[in-house]
Amino acid sequence: MIVISNTTPLIGVSILGRFNLLKQLFSEITIPTAVYDELTGKGTGRVGADDVAEGVAAGWIHVENIGSTPLLTTLQVDLDAGESEAIALALEKHADLLLLDERKGRGKAKALGLEITGTIGILLLAREKGIELDMRSELEKLRAHGFRISDSLIQQIIQTPKKS
Repeated sequence: MIVISNTTPLIGVSILGRFNLLKQLFSEITIPTAVYDELTGKGTGRVGADDVAEGVAAGWIHVENIGSTPLLTTLQVDLDAGESEAIALALEKHADLLLLDERKGRGKAKALGLEITGTIGILLLAREKGIELDMRSELEKLRAHGFRISDSLIQQIIQTPKKS
């Protein structure tokens, strides 16, 4: 399975202290250079920076450079470098899944036919795979760190039964 990630889902699972979920669920992921730079360069000391650097050192997170293409240039008009490169890389590699949280980026990715999920989707997938999570607590922790999660969405997730 080819999984590409943008910055925010990496930060989200790191905030929760559950960065290992990515390896458990996907075995390996690929991030574009811009995402790596956002976290480990510009983001030194940022939540997720150490987790990503350790994943790269361990070999289950791969960093790939994206060459300039017309699509990348077009995406960069409306999106930041990490989102643009993640979408372009997902298309280039024919990714099975793109990890992306930002609404505008998700809209563009969907329009381009990409399968996407975000931080909450990662938690739901983990729960579906039988990994024990206190979903309310995890969602509240994300919200306390600036993730926009409505009360109604939290209720909907809490009330949705686990798939067996």
